[in-house]
Amino acid sequence: MSSEIPIAIDFRGSTLKIAAKVRTSGSELLLFLHGFGCTKESFDAAFTEGWFDPRFALCAFDFPGHGKSDPLPSEDDLIDAYAQITLEVIRQIPHSRVHLVCHSMGGAVGLIATKELDDVGAFVSVEGNLVAEDCGIISRSIAEQTPEHFRSDGFEHGFVDNLRTSPEQSFRAWAKWAYTCDPAALHQAAQSLVSWCDRGELAALYQKLDQVTYMYGAESGLPEHLLPYVESRVRRIDRSGHFPMLDNPKGFYAALVDLVQQQVGGIRSAAPITD
Repeated sequence: MSSEIPIAIDFRGSTLKIAAKVRTSGSELLLFLHGFGCTKESFDAAFTEGWFDPRFALCAFDFPGHGKSDPLPSEDDLIDAYAQITLEVIRQIPHSRVHLVCHSMGGAVGLIATKELDDVGAFVSVEGNLVAEDCGIISRSIAEQTPEHFRSDGFEHGFVDNLRTSPEQSFRAWAKWAYTCDPAALHQAAQSLVSWCDRGELAALYQKLDQVTYMYGAESGLPEHLLPYVESRVRRIDRSGHFPMLDNPKGFYAALVDLVQQQVGGIRSAAPITD
């Protein structure tokens, strides 16, 4: 059974309450990291549809400044701070090994966290940030605004409104989550994310991992600039775009079950998966 609980962590001398959804069962921890302006609810189906057998403990949580988690004070490198908080969350959930499922910005956070983890099983980057080109229109355009302009105008009338009026249902869900976020935190996160991507460190971390898979929506396509980094270790999720876990949850979670169960043994998913 899963439950929504606050996880109290110590971070640089302060106690933070991190809003989390947790299912404690087996010793294989499957940790979900959400994207920029999103919340843990982007992975709700992992907890409600019975995809993962009792060997797997599950956890999804809100990064500070997102959803219901406590905010952080101003940080020069917010993505690194999120990685440190991720490590603290992992330490509080009993496990023998952790598998990371990281969407968009969460891909950057997860990669940084792996530098201090020695028990990583599967690492699944769901259209996660790796290189400068991945920052695209949203994070780079936000990073280039002044904090004052983004808070007063760019957040609601630019970022959220564009998502709210999107023809894509998943983007409209994103708009609801984004509206719960702290504009100052989003601006700091965008600047930090762009900096990490531009420096090329994320791609280097990605290529060091043994059991790594890049997952993408068929409607997004696999960007050519990523081919030198992801090689053949990819999964395409049909009938989906940037949010395959929302657009095609059956295809997404069937593929995810297949990937993580290769690490722990057992029967692989029989659902169709396209490499």
